[in-house]
Amino acid sequence: MWPVFLCLYKYTQISIVRANLKNKYYIMEKENKQNDFVDLANCRQDGDMFKKYQKILEENYDPFGSQASIEDLGNEIIDETDHWFIINNQWSYKGEDGKRLVRKHLVVISKGDFVTSPENLSQEALLEAFNVLQYCKGKFGIKGGGMCWRFGDTSLSGASVKRLHFHIIEPVLGEQVSVYLGHKEKGE
Repeated sequence: MWPVFLCLYKYTQISIVRANLKNKYYIMEKENKQNDFVDLANCRQDGDMFKKYQKILEENYDPFGSQASIEDLGNEIIDETDHWFIINNQWSYKGEDGKRLVRKHLVVISKGDFVTSPENLSQEALLEAFNVLQYCKGKFGIKGGGMCWRFGDTSLSGASVKRLHFHIIEPVLGEQVSVYLGHKEKGE
């Protein structure tokens, strides 16, 4: 009886130690996945995007903070207004089979001071955002779709870049695009 009890006791102690180490590692890993400008928990965890954002995390700079930094990411600024840059999303939504789900996917990025939420914009900038939507609909022949703002707490917004921005998305006819808000913690 004692050997079985000691064996179970040792196994339980080892399990508790492993669980505590795993929890500490997870907390450290989570803390190291964001800075003032990016949140890697919302970034695709493989491929080119992750490598670029890992570098941004390490160097702690705003990847949407200037025309040069946007272009350094590999984005082409296709137009701009007084308050917004307009780019094609180079990491657009794809299906599990790799098939493109969108006909057009634009990202519209706030210019100027670093802001993370619409209430920090001027009335002029807010109005101009909706003018940008109308402009993009006409310029790119967008017949329908969605507009998704990424703002505030990135664990709720799902944004990989914290600077205020929004997406204009037109799906391919017959396809459904899921835009995720928030992110799942590991183990959920």
